[in-house]
Amino acid sequence: MQRIRLTLSTLMVSSLLAGTAARAQTVTGRVVDAGSREPVAGALVLLRGEDGAELRTVADRAGGYTIRAHGPGTYTLLAERVGYRSSPPESVRLAAGETVRHDLRAGAGRVMLAAVTATGRPRACSGNVGRGPEAQVLWEEARKVLAASVLGGEGEQVEFITRMYRHLEVLPSPAPRQRREWTLTARGRPFVVRSVDDLLAKGYVEPGPDSTVFHAVDAQTILSDAFVQHHCFSVREGGRGRPGLVGLEFMPLRGLARPDVEGVLWLDRATAELRRVEYRYTGVGYSGPMERLGGRMSFARLPNGGWIVRDWVVNAPLLDNRVTRDIRARPRVRGTVVTGGEVMEIRVPGQAPVAPAAVEESQRR
Repeated sequence: MQRIRLTLSTLMVSSLLAGTAARAQTVTGRVVDAGSREPVAGALVLLRGEDGAELRTVADRAGGYTIRAHGPGTYTLLAERVGYRSSPPESVRLAAGETVRHDLRAGAGRVMLAAVTATGRPRACSGNVGRGPEAQVLWEEARKVLAASVLGGEGEQVEFITRMYRHLEVLPSPAPRQRREWTLTARGRPFVVRSVDDLLAKGYVEPGPDSTVFHAVDAQTILSDAFVQHHCFSVREGGRGRPGLVGLEFMPLRGLARPDVEGVLWLDRATAELRRVEYRYTGVGYSGPMERLGGRMSFARLPNGGWIVRDWVVNAPLLDNRVTRDIRARPRVRGTVVTGGEVMEIRVPGQAPVAPAAVEESQRR
């Protein structure tokens, strides 16, 4: 019987600012609210070139930002923030080695999710992966948090104290048979997984001669063009189990031969903030409680208004190792290997350490 492995890791050291050439083209400025002119901490700033390539950064606590372009040319510049409509993009031209000051106004109109309703679940989706108007609204808000979490900690030397754990659960008992915990200190994103290119080439479940690798999903995965092109989307109600939430459900295109993932991005109806992502593996040739095989991740704000993946968990299968003579029998799931982590503390130079929950509470006031 094959062994099961899971790809899941933490960034121990991360370069917080990309290396730049001596004469880099730079745009710097401040993001302010379109109405009050107050600084907008944590605004997502996007710089798009004429070729469609996009660079991103997150505004600091004073609304300040800096983006270094790859080369001279004409760019469009845009500031976005979660829960608000975006202002029109602005044009900026950069000569070789030039630094341009360009202040931005973030949108002031709130995005309203209260009226978004379920549009059906396209279980037989194929060919066209487009999103309807209501699903598109959810995607745009979810995308902002996902993109900001990929940039989590950028530019402020933010450290994350993370509790990692791994334990074994044998069905039907939910009590762990074996458990291991450890703590890590990391800069940059506290949660990263296999590269999107590898997932596209090898899939989310990678069988080998003596082991099977289950690849977890992170924010960068969902943001990728490959993920969007291979999944279709629809609106899903939170219902009694998730009051106050509305979901953007995703599922793989019909006809894909290899294992994939399906799940839901859950957003807060009141604030339009992405709260959590849940997913499960599909197309895996096992029997038993397949709904247990998958993962989730939830999001939290940083002190600077940016976002990180706050906690995550992935369930890989523990397979029955009994030998059977029936060659048609599929391996049976008899438990799960649970791997996860939780950011316990956020440390920013010059400030007292805080827990993610404390940051969220202070920003809601």
